Amino acid sequence: MKTYNIRYTSRLFAVLLLTAFSIVIVVFMVIFIKKSTVAQNNWMFLLGTVTIVILSVRLTMKIATVTVAFKMDMDNLRINSGTQTKFHEKLNYNIELREIESYFFQKERQFDKFFLTMKNKEVIKFFHNTDFDDSDDFILFLNDFTNLISKVNSLETQNESSFKPIQKKPSIYERPIGKLYAVGAVIIIVVVPTLMIWNKNGDFSGYGPMTIALGWAFFYLSEFYRTKRKTPRNN
Repeated sequence: MKTYNIRYTSRLFAVLLLTAFSIVIVVFMVIFIKKSTVAQNNWMFLLGTVTIVILSVRLTMKIATVTVAFKMDMDNLRINSGTQTKFHEKLNYNIELREIESYFFQKERQFDKFFLTMKNKEVIKFFHNTDFDDSDDFILFLNDFTNLISKVNSLETQNESSFKPIQKKPSIYERPIGKLYAVGAVIIIVVVPTLMIWNKNGDFSGYGPMTIALGWAFFYLSEFYRTKRKTPRNN
């Protein structure tokens, strides 16, 4: 069996850690505002806040992440997280490939979604932290898995006429509602910078949410466009 070492971030653990860090940051900023003249400079205050938040998020992801072993051959897929701390989720599955009904993959900004729906209707969910795209084997696994499923479908269909091929479910970028999201993303890209440019009262309180929305809009449109380029026109 071929082994893939994949980094897995426990989203629940990450949320708890980030909540704790957020409380610490808020307390620190309240004290800082009262005692420092730097807080009177909006740009310096904004830059400092953003830096602290980014460092907190990075530290959270590092603490909440473990390595999971994916092992796969023509018949089975085994997922084993091994011995981890009690705060991390245990991932232990022995999956017979021909018992998979469908699979689903969707690219996201932070946590890519990879779901397997079994013929007994059990759904196995795996969320991959995109921070590790270049340092683990998830992309390699995904490519090999897709190719292997095609081979399994071909062989099982030839050997057993009643076999139902394993289906790939469409992502949000491939479904009709994805076009509505794309329109919304375009509106955000046009409106948000305009609001930032015409901010004449020096109020930066809304810049955080607007920056997040702008980042999501650019990401969504890039994935929507990339997916459409890969999809055959007759589909």
